[in-house]
Order: sequence, then structure tokens, then C-alpha cells
Amino acid sequence: MNITADMKVSDIALADTRLREALETMGIDTCCGGQKPLRDAALAIAHPVENVVQELHKALERPLPLRAPQKDWRAVLPCELCRHIVDTHHAYLYSTLPHLQELLDKVRKAHAERHGAMLTEVARSFEPLRQELLGHLPKEENILFPLICALKQQTAGGPPAQSHCGSVRNPIGQMIYEHEGAGRLLEALRKTTQNYAVLPDFCTSFRALYDGLQQLEADLHEHIFLENNILFPKAISLEEQVRTT
Repeated sequence: MNITADMKVSDIALADTRLREALETMGIDTCCGGQKPLRDAALAIAHPVENVVQELHKALERPLPLRAPQKDWRAVLPCELCRHIVDTHHAYLYSTLPHLQELLDKVRKAHAERHGAMLTEVARSFEPLRQELLGHLPKEENILFPLICALKQQTAGGPPAQSHCGSVRNPIGQMIYEHEGAGRLLEALRKTTQNYAVLPDFCTSFRALYDGLQQLEADLHEHIFLENNILFPKAISLEEQVRTT
């Protein structure tokens, strides 16, 4: 694969899991920043793009990981991808967010004297993230995903898709905007915790909180990657098919 500075980050990340892992290791955003050309993404992390391209080519020289290959979500129907996102990522968030809130409240009480200021900053990022996500998920489940499935059915001869949002690009644009907001809050959490550095006086609950926040970040990155780079382009393509038939 010939990787160039003008290629979109999402195209590189989707081409091979080793490339996606290399991009993320270098600090390049493959979910919210997936539509940027590699040149701009390299500039954002203050890396010469030539060095980034070189690292990506090195990644392709490494053997494929021995773990079971991930499903190629580009090859499935949009409705199946919607179901996967709801059943996997939405379900995870509904379960995890309350648990993390309880952990954070517990840790703030127990470690107020030594780490109170830092934990207050954690709360200032986590609380708006939690609220934004709990408002975001129903919009996908009740508005955007049913519209995407209806568009797919229409391309197969089904009834016209009905939407009060106008073009599917409108709710997609709102979801992307909210994804970017979530991404900024995740970055703030990582910065506040100094990349989730565990200190010697951290209790079991404190360590569990950090582990949980890192797992939340990883799941959200995967969640947003699937939507921004695979599902949403599929939906826009479906709408274009409908308009030309």
C-alpha cells in the first residue's frame, strides 16, 4: 500500500488494523479527525508528515496480530451496523456511565485532602461528557438510525423514508458535532489525570476509576470511528441513490 500525505486518515485507518494502531500510537485522531488529510493530522501533533508516513510503512512490515480478525464493518448492511452500535456501544455506555459516576463520587470523598483539586477537574469534564452522551444516544436510536434503515429499505423498493430532519446530512452533522465535543472532553480527562498516571497512595477504587475512564475512552473511540468513517458515509450514499432513482 502506497501511503501519501494527501490520503485521508480514515482511509488509512480502515485499510489495515496495523495502520490504525500505528496512527493512534502516534496520537493521531482516527475517529473525529478521520476526514483530515494525513498532512494536517501530522501537523496537529507536530510530527513531520514524512516521518509519519515512514512509521506507517514500518507498521505494514510487522506481522499481522495473532488475535482473531475484527469484522469488516464496511462489508455489512447499514442496519446491521446500526444494531451492532446500539447493542454493543450504546449498551456499554448505559451500563458504564452510572458506575463511573458512583466511583468518581466515592473517590472524591475518600481522597479530597490530597487529590481534591485534581478530582474536581475530572468531575468538570466527566459530568458534561456523561450528560452529553446520555442525550446523544437516544437521538441516534430514535431519529438517525431508523432514518438510515428506512433509506436502505427505500433503495430496495420500500416506501419513501420519512424524516422531519430533511436530508440525512442534517442529523449526521449534529452527531459529528457532538462527537467532537465528546472527544474534547476525553482529551481534557487524559490531560487532567496526566495520562491516567497511578500514584502510590491510590486505593483500589481510585485505580478502578482510572481503568474505567480509559476503557470508556477506548470504547468511545471505536464507537465514533465506526459512525464517522463507515456508517455516516454509507447513509449519505444511500440518500444519493434514492435521489437519483
